[in-house]
This record gives sequence, structure tokens and C-alpha cells, in this order.
Amino acid sequence: MALKIDINGRELRAKFYHSQRDKKDPREPVFDWEQAAQCALQEGQIDIYDGPIGNEDPFNGLTVCEIVDHDVILARGFAFCSSRDQFCRKTGRQVSLGRALKDLARKE
Repeated sequence: MALKIDINGRELRAKFYHSQRDKKDPREPVFDWEQAAQCALQEGQIDIYDGPIGNEDPFNGLTVCEIVDHDVILARGFAFCSSRDQFCRKTGRQVSLGRALKDLARKE
């Protein structure tokens, strides 16, 4: 899914990608959850990530938002759903878009 956004007169697009632990959608990319968590940690979008605890993974779902300008990725935002929560695409889009916009503002 892509969303048109206007930032300071520039028309950009926000692209969203979703992934759930137990549900595989052939239309969605396969994420390396560990790599996504480390990237979000480095960018200050999550506070702590210690990895899986035993056989239990702390995440149930992941939404990634990429803000792009003519296929050039300008910023990314990550939204992780706790293993104790119900995965919701709408909430994931809202959280990841907010984090991507903060990342874009920080870079510009």
C-alpha cells in the first residue's frame, strides 16, 4: 500500500509492509525480524531489544513504513506488535508512519 504525503511542497510516498509471525502472505516481503529490531534500536525507534527469550519471541507482528521520493528511500519507521497483543495493520501503519516522519525530520 502507498500513501501520498506532502511535506514542504514535496510530494512523497509512504509505502507500508506488514508481517505476522504465524501468517504468511505471499504478497508481502519476508522480513529478517532480528535485523529490523536492530535497525529500529539503532535509529532510536525502540528502547531495548534483547532478542528471543527461550522459544518465545517478543514480537507478533511488524509494520515497516518507507518514505520514498522517486524510489529513493528517505526514511524508515518500524512498528512492532508485542506477542501479547493482537496484530492490527491500521495501528501498525499509524505508528510506523509517525516514526518514519520523525526519522525524516531528523535527517533533513
